[in-house]
Amino acid sequence: MSKGTLYQKIIFTLLFLTVMPLLSVGYLGYEYFSSILEEKIVKSNTETIGQVQARLDSYITDVDSVAKTVANYEEFQLLASEPMVENYLLYTKTQNFVAFSKLMILTHQDIQRITIIRNDLSRIDSMGRYLPTGGNLNKAKFAKLLKLRKPTVLSPEIGEQSRWVIPYVQSILDPENGQVIGAVIVDLDLQQIQDYLKESKLLQSGFIVVKNNQGEEIYAPKNFNSKKLLASSSKKENNFLNRDVKKELVIHSTSSLSNWHISGVVPYQEITNQLKKTRNIVFLFALIIILAVGGVAFFLRTYLVRPIQRLQKLMLDVESGNLAARSNFKRNDEIGKLGKSFNHMIEQIQQLINDIHVSRVSESQAKYLQKEAQYQALQARIAPHFLYNTLDSVSWLARDKGIREITAVVDSLAGMLRYSLDRSTPLVKASEELQHVLLYSEIIRFRTGDSIEFDFHIPDELLEQPIPRFTLQPLVENAVQHGLEPLGGKGKISITAIVEANHLYYEISDNGIGLEPEKIAELMKFITDGKDESPSFEKIGLANVHNRIKMTYGENYGLCIFENKEYGLTIQVRLPHSENLNYQKSEEMISNLTGVPS
Repeated sequence: MSKGTLYQKIIFTLLFLTVMPLLSVGYLGYEYFSSILEEKIVKSNTETIGQVQARLDSYITDVDSVAKTVANYEEFQLLASEPMVENYLLYTKTQNFVAFSKLMILTHQDIQRITIIRNDLSRIDSMGRYLPTGGNLNKAKFAKLLKLRKPTVLSPEIGEQSRWVIPYVQSILDPENGQVIGAVIVDLDLQQIQDYLKESKLLQSGFIVVKNNQGEEIYAPKNFNSKKLLASSSKKENNFLNRDVKKELVIHSTSSLSNWHISGVVPYQEITNQLKKTRNIVFLFALIIILAVGGVAFFLRTYLVRPIQRLQKLMLDVESGNLAARSNFKRNDEIGKLGKSFNHMIEQIQQLINDIHVSRVSESQAKYLQKEAQYQALQARIAPHFLYNTLDSVSWLARDKGIREITAVVDSLAGMLRYSLDRSTPLVKASEELQHVLLYSEIIRFRTGDSIEFDFHIPDELLEQPIPRFTLQPLVENAVQHGLEPLGGKGKISITAIVEANHLYYEISDNGIGLEPEKIAELMKFITDGKDESPSFEKIGLANVHNRIKMTYGENYGLCIFENKEYGLTIQVRLPHSENLNYQKSEEMISNLTGVPS
């Protein structure tokens, strides 16, 4: 770079200081937000799995309630223990059981049938039918059920009308001695459970698989091999599986009531699709920065490099003997002054040439030779002297109006841009928001030449208080544009913070042109109700800040505008304050109010 042109060095510096950091920050930011998004997706789907588990548990809770009612009712206990003798009392008890069963089936659409297993292994079902035990297989099965002292969810089997059911068994105990005298079987309609699970979605194409503790499927989508899923579900943790060369996120949960294993399967492609927006935003801002650098490069080439190149060409013309060369810069900056100095120097050279010519005529040969020597010496110094003046002026220009101040402004702009790009949280510390205002004030000072004074009066103990992003800077900008610029861009803006009655007040005051009382009332009316056929940008900006504060903290908070005692306006921001209300707790408060993780 030591042999490159000034323009090349400037462009290289701009690219190195802007594009390279942007690409690095963009990549790191993309990786960071990718991990956060993946965590949020896992959390969201885990909550969905929890809701599914709660719904499945509600099925079990309902049938358990029905089963316990039958098992604890005295008449139904007698049905299980007394001999089957044809008499009126037995018939009445049976009819009461049938009526109760029909009522339960009518009010619980997920229940298909209720059956009492007697101590002699015969059965009475919800249709009032007496079903004697037939075959050694049934005897062994029902004898095994009578040994269960705890409520148990059995494996799926084919029930009435060839529909699959899930039997739920509850022992009937003798109230006097606690011995098992029978059992209640409540058949839960499996199809209803499967229909619910089929409708339950994780993102767009994720699905749910449910198995019992023997590994038998309660529900799984068609053409899905759940054997590998069963092996991994025993780990009770979230992991990634590769199925048919496709990566999938698997989330596990187990019901304590039914001992069913619930697994949620989400294609990883859907998670990456959620990241495309973040990636596109990073690329968009990278493109914007590159275009901005290109714009700055074009500006520097047009207004700085090309004029210098033209002066360099004029200098070469003069060196070749063309003393008619003149600069025609119509500018009042340093480049224009440099052009005028160049023209004045050429005029002096021409005047010296004329003096030499006169000397040749009217003076002696000695004086003529002396003038000739002076002319040759001056002409020999033209190129290096002018080059020195040119480079010195450029250096002064870069230091006084270019690199140093441009660097400060670019740093401020970069800081504001970096603050604007950060949406991970709706609240920030007051110190961060005030730093954003300070960067803005540096840019205003550069533009106005320190004609606007900024005063900050913020107690140190309030710097950790939370505040919504972009609350103070838009109000300060409003004061500059609508309060001080109409007066020629001169004045003072004060930013103050005070605490009164558990409320935190920020006041932005200016000594500008102010507003009439009726205009203030009209502005406050628009901020509160938003009714205006053609609102100005000023109104829209203030209403935006006011509404964001209300959405964050409630109707009792927001903006208030009133006149200063002498000149200008004061915009007051009202926020909640508490000794224990810090940044993290405020983030949790917003998450609880909105239902969205902060």
